[in-house]
Amino acid sequence: MYEFATRYRRIKMQLSTKIHVFTISLFILAVNNVKSDTKESDTEDSDPFYVMANDTIVPKNISYYLATRENIDSYQLIPHGDVQVLESSFFRKDKPVKIIIHGWVGNAWSQMNIRVKDAFLKFHDVNVISVDWGMDAAGPYEDVVLAIPSVGKQVSTFIDWLIENGVMIDKFHVIGYSAGAHVASSAAKHLKRGKIPYITGLDPAKTYWKHSSERLDKQDGKYVEIIHTNSRHFGLNFSIGHNDFYPNGGYLMPGTVVDGDSHSRAYDYFADSIENGGFTANQCANFDEILEMRCSNLSQLHMGGINPKKQVGLFYLTTNAFSPYSQG
Repeated sequence: MYEFATRYRRIKMQLSTKIHVFTISLFILAVNNVKSDTKESDTEDSDPFYVMANDTIVPKNISYYLATRENIDSYQLIPHGDVQVLESSFFRKDKPVKIIIHGWVGNAWSQMNIRVKDAFLKFHDVNVISVDWGMDAAGPYEDVVLAIPSVGKQVSTFIDWLIENGVMIDKFHVIGYSAGAHVASSAAKHLKRGKIPYITGLDPAKTYWKHSSERLDKQDGKYVEIIHTNSRHFGLNFSIGHNDFYPNGGYLMPGTVVDGDSHSRAYDYFADSIENGGFTANQCANFDEILEMRCSNLSQLHMGGINPKKQVGLFYLTTNAFSPYSQG
């Protein structure tokens, strides 16, 4: 089924000679054109619009909500810069800090945030901070894309502030879902007080990001792991991390019938990996083996989990159609 959306948008591009400003208008994007991506390197020539560093929108409002084992079912708001609130909260500087970033039309109470937060706190004594950029994430997707670099930059200043107040850089793990994966990227790129040791990208969004230098990349963190679950439609369909996992081939997940459900399985799989440590994956020699769902089994590695890994490569695994999704 093909769903076509016609967008009218002005994109101002200032030339280096500063001679003139021109308008690009009336272009059509097939947002639900499910085509058969057969190679890792295919391009989106029909998508001329993608985010660049100078194309940004100033964020409206970003909030940070803390959950720990002392307040699993109720968030504590941590205002950026308020040391007194931070010190009086349940936040503990000596414990790992898991920062969760939702995607388009999400917020701190989205299913993704709650699912991952609960998994962490059920099995690990950590600080979980849900980034709420819902006011910017609620707009038209094109505007959301343009807001993401600035949203990420503000998140980076919050992380820097925590480091300034006694949290070691090696405590941080940033988890971003869909468009939120690129917020995580922007935060990592702008961080001034070190490099994020562990970034997890949960089916990072593809539309407008495929050719962008602002998207999530393995250079953003010391270890970047990607879980691809809808890589021919909503998610990126090529390797961008140190390790890229393609459950069931990375496109249509068992037990789902629409792309959106496969897209969201990324956070379900990640939460399951925290809870049970499963999802043993086989390493593949190349992307063709991923597409053909036949890997050379060069080695094995667990997908997801709470700790970064040293191994690097492409990995394939199968899952159950329903929870628990892990086959061990």
